[in-house]
Amino acid sequence: MKGNLAYSATLVFLLSGFNAFAFDSFIVIGDSMSDGGNRGNDSRYLAGSHSKLYNEILSEYYLNKPFIPSNFGGDNYAEGGATADKLSPASIRTSEQQIDFYLGRNNGRADKNGLYVVWIGANDISYNIVNSVKKLDFHGLLHKGEDYLISPSPDLAVASVKKLLDAGAGYVIAPNIPKAGLSPWTSVSLFSFAEDA
Repeated sequence: MKGNLAYSATLVFLLSGFNAFAFDSFIVIGDSMSDGGNRGNDSRYLAGSHSKLYNEILSEYYLNKPFIPSNFGGDNYAEGGATADKLSPASIRTSEQQIDFYLGRNNGRADKNGLYVVWIGANDISYNIVNSVKKLDFHGLLHKGEDYLISPSPDLAVASVKKLLDAGAGYVIAPNIPKAGLSPWTSVSLFSFAEDA
């Protein structure tokens, strides 16, 4: 209990040092957990059209401006259904393609005074699980070894962060992936799999 309290107090202290408007820009790379409507309101899976996503709240706090999807000229490059690996339909950019799109708009350089979020990987894991179930191949899901890896998405997410840092990014946040079963893609995939069976 004391450890948690000390950790919480330290976290509050550290975050309080970042005042509003402390960053010049805010850029998000990711999937439906962060998509603010790159394909219109239909791709706002989590927030719908009337609620705000975490990144929209952060943009208002740190930059005092709304957070606009990249397809409409803004800095939210996240797209629902995106993966770190090339598992999504070609019409959906992977995290690497989202970064390339961002860097292409900015002469290949990242803003050193910008705040970046790279939140990707849940769809990769969901895709691999659903594919294993469809093929009735559970070996990859049940393997218990020190080299166990259900998906290369963690390494690809690290590569995405490194690409931004190499381009000059100053602050990059890489949240852990959520429970894959709670991602919108997983529920849609499992329901469609059940209907196909």
